[in-house]
Amino acid sequence: MRLAFETPVDAPRESVFGFFEAPGNLEVLMHGWRGFRLVSAAERVRKGLVVRVRVPFGPLPVSIAFRHGPHRPPRHMGERAIEGPFSRFVHHHGFEERGDSTIVRDVLDLRLPWHLGGRVAERLLVAPFVRRMFAFRARRLAELARVGAFSAAAESRRIPWTSCAPS
Repeated sequence: MRLAFETPVDAPRESVFGFFEAPGNLEVLMHGWRGFRLVSAAERVRKGLVVRVRVPFGPLPVSIAFRHGPHRPPRHMGERAIEGPFSRFVHHHGFEERGDSTIVRDVLDLRLPWHLGGRVAERLLVAPFVRRMFAFRARRLAELARVGAFSAAAESRRIPWTSCAPS
């Protein structure tokens, strides 16, 4: 299953990319999303970096490890799941400059194995969950831009989530 999302962010591309380059900012971005947790990561994205997250899916906590691949600042980065329930999970992030703003494009290619429901579960369970998560993420990106988080990210790479908690 392929899912694509496009999110306008009112901040310069270099700042937005810099925010995404710090895996710790996942906690900032997903703060308030149903118990999302960053389990482990390094300070900065690089090819080969492994990031581990825990995402609640209904009553079940799902652990996923991602290995970062392509990394072309400030235009593109991507990762692939190496542990977790998916037989395939590839996520590409694109960052397009649009004046003083940025368009963040995400393309996900997901597959669940047949024993976890395969394409039926993808369509009925996974796709709606991922769409809700990316809608939440789009609202958070807009909120983070409003409070100047991307300027802080450009200066320090990682920002404290408390300075950008949802209002």
